[in-house]
Amino acid sequence: MRHIAREGRCWVVASGVALQARDIPGAFPEKHSIFPDPDEWVRPGGSVIVSPGGGLVAGPLRHEYGVLHAEIDLALVAKGRRVCDVADTIHARICSNCKSMTRHRTP
Repeated sequence: MRHIAREGRCWVVASGVALQARDIPGAFPEKHSIFPDPDEWVRPGGSVIVSPGGGLVAGPLRHEYGVLHAEIDLALVAKGRRVCDVADTIHARICSNCKSMTRHRTP
């Protein structure tokens, strides 16, 4: 999640699934043979809030149930986008790929 925030210069709010064996309905086929320990974490969670620079603001929340809270400063997004023009970078990559494809075509 940190690399997504840094690359996109955006806030990332990732919601991980926290699930213990006891949370699985009893009607689930073979539940007790697949998950004999009700305290086993089937999905550990991993919820996190990351700033546009890639810094952890809240979380990660693992092996527990809870809610993450953070104040989000939208001005950091605008500041980050002035530093890195993502659209222009993608355009340059596409154009360079098109040029290389054109060069290798046979007449």
